[in-house]
This record gives sequence, structure tokens and C-alpha cells, in this order.
Amino acid sequence: PEVIDQVKKAWGITIRDGFGQTETTAQIGNTPDQPLKPGSMGRPLPGYKIALLEPADQLNVNAANSLLKTLEEPPGACVLLLVATLFYTAAAILRIWMARTMRPSADGDSRPALNLATFKSGVSLVASMVMSGGIVTWIFLTDGVRDIAFRLSNELQPVYLEQIGHLSLTEIGLLSSVFSVAMMLTPLVSGRLADRYGERLPISAGFLVIFVAYMVFITADGLLVFSLAWALFGAGVGVLSPAYQSLVSKVVPRKSLGLFNGLFQSSLGFVSLPAPWIGALLWARFDPRLPFLLTAFLAVITVVPTWFKFRLPAPIPGQETEQP
Repeated sequence: PEVIDQVKKAWGITIRDGFGQTETTAQIGNTPDQPLKPGSMGRPLPGYKIALLEPADQLNVNAANSLLKTLEEPPGACVLLLVATLFYTAAAILRIWMARTMRPSADGDSRPALNLATFKSGVSLVASMVMSGGIVTWIFLTDGVRDIAFRLSNELQPVYLEQIGHLSLTEIGLLSSVFSVAMMLTPLVSGRLADRYGERLPISAGFLVIFVAYMVFITADGLLVFSLAWALFGAGVGVLSPAYQSLVSKVVPRKSLGLFNGLFQSSLGFVSLPAPWIGALLWARFDPRLPFLLTAFLAVITVVPTWFKFRLPAPIPGQETEQP
């Protein structure tokens, strides 16, 4: 609600909140002409039935078994939203504490006012950085290739696991847990490598690990080998993503970081829109493994510009190093 209020005050635009996923588009939303209720995501959009389970962390044995049975045979176009009250409350308390204790002081960095003029100025700055031919340009190109490559095959992975790998829905869900654990354990390694050798090493290493993961994936036979592939996927993403964020924070001015990330992700999402459709065509017309092979190839060739172009200039001796 606070973000919505600030945008309304600055630009006179009312944000209509909603909920959705990459694979499904919007499922819940505040449609035009619908009265807005602060803090509400809205109502189910056409084509979806929404079931809200709250508190999901306090289900008894019978309710949990019923939920598992529903997940094994899910009804069509039905979305189950599980809200864990205890974890949500803890996260809300932590967020409030951070907002109160980490608020910048009055004599700290002054931020420009949020209005249309500063937005246009920020867009011009970001565009000039992307078109300059420097590190930001190569970040944009390599991350664009990565986004397109991953979307060529990511949406097809569950279909491949079920039809080619002959895994059950429970086993496919287990792979997601393996991915999450691996991705959770590796950012510390990424940070240590970035601090000692620079961001280009963990970024390059992340692309190489993802390439190996795809090679294991397309040759896998059985849950154990697929689990190894998903652990490598998680490790690659866990090493790659924090280093990318660290590099961006060093080459983009601090006052433009938010705008840069927003425009950056929006433009990448727009460019990669046809990628899932292309991947499905490659699957249907040639071979089910072809989208994954193409993704692996694009991941490994991205190592070359990453290694040679993601090199920050050495700091001048005696000069303080501070973020732009």
C-alpha cells in the first residue's frame, strides 16, 4: 500500500495490484473499474479458481493428508495459495525492524524527488550506459542471452521429466527442493570468489556449472541422476546471480540502481517473450532434447565475453574506493 500511495502522489497513477507467475500470467488482480481495497491483491481473474489455505503451517494430520491427495490429482485451473502465518509474521516483524533501524539519516545521500522529470532523466542515463559499449553493455547482452536461453527450455523441464524421464509428480517436486537447497548453500562461495578474484570468476563459473548441469540432465536416467543435475542447476544459479548483482552495484550509480534493475528486467522479459514458443517448436519438430542442448550451448559460449569483458579497472593507489 505504501508504494501504491507514493506512486499515486507523484504521478497521479493508481497501481492495480495483482498476483501471477511467469508460467501462468496473472491469476488474481484488481481489474479496471473495480473498487480498490488497500492491501488486497484483488479477485480471481477469468479462467482461474483460487483456494486460500491459511494458516497452512497449522494444518492437522487429516487436513495435510487431504492436501497431499489434492496435489496428486489437482483440479484443472485451480490455484492453491498456502499462507504460513508464523513465517509471514516473522518476516513482517523483521521488515518493520529494518525499516525503522536502517532508515538513512537526514544528512545522508539526498534522493531526487519521484516525478516524471526524474524518471525521464533516469531512463536517459540507463540508456546511455547500455549503449556506451562498456561493462553495462556487456552485462545487458550476456544477461539477455542467459534469459532467452533459459526460457527456451525452462518451461519444458517438467514435461521432459514426466514424459522422457518418467518421473512422478512427487519426484518432480523433490527436484525443486534439491535445486533450492543447492542454490541456498552457494551464494557464500560466490561472495568469497567475487571479493578475492572479482565478479567475472563466479559468473563464468556459474555458466560453466549450468552447462554441465544441462549435459547431465539430457543424459539422465532415473531420479538420482536428475537430482544431481538439479543440484548443479541450483549451484550454478547460486554462484551466478549474486555476482551479477554485485557487479551491477559497482558500475551503476547508486541513485539509479532501482530504475536500472526495473528497466533492465522489463526489457529482458520483453525480449525473451517468444523463447518458450520457439523451444516448444524445437521440441515438436526436431527433438525433445534440442531446446536443452541449445540452452547449454548458449550458456557455455557466454563464458567468453564474461571473462574478457567483465573486468573492472584497477583502483588508483591511495584513492578511496566508494560506490558511484
